[in-house]
Amino acid sequence: MASDWPIPERDAHDLAQKLGVSAVKDFVEWGPEETAQGQFSILLKKEVSLDSLIAKSPQAPPLQDDRPTNEYFAVRYWKSGSSQPPPPSASGEAAIGTPR
Repeated sequence: MASDWPIPERDAHDLAQKLGVSAVKDFVEWGPEETAQGQFSILLKKEVSLDSLIAKSPQAPPLQDDRPTNEYFAVRYWKSGSSQPPPPSASGEAAIGTPR
């Protein structure tokens, strides 16, 4: 998740209360918990802070998602009809249909 400001911390109960009926049904369909609050409790116990991720690889460059190439690479590749994946462009992006 990303935001322009810190995302407020919420507990499992608060998060579960924000879900609609169909979202709860989808959320608990495969368990392991039978309630949205139970599912959120599991997720929150395994929460990983951004600082801990950065500490594991402090030299890694920040992610940039200002050009939606990764999400749609496979679709563009399949639609191109090519038998070979496109070579990367000079900027490191795939050459097929890359928005500029």
